[in-house]
Amino acid sequence: MPFVVQVVGATGLVGYLSFRTGKSAIADLANQLIEEVSDRIYQNLELYLEIPAKINQKKLDAIELGFGEYD
Repeated sequence: MPFVVQVVGATGLVGYLSFRTGKSAIADLANQLIEEVSDRIYQNLELYLEIPAKINQKKLDAIELGFGEYD
């Protein structure tokens, strides 16, 4: 009987520690994924919002050089 208690106790302890380690690893992986998605969204948004500014600058350059008639 004492052997069975030791085996069950050791198995339970190993299972509990594995569960905690796995839970920690999943939380860490989720945080990395959130950061990666956030970074990609920021990069794409930055590029997307950069385009109208470039178009406006090109139009301003054309006006300053005298191309086109703008009233």
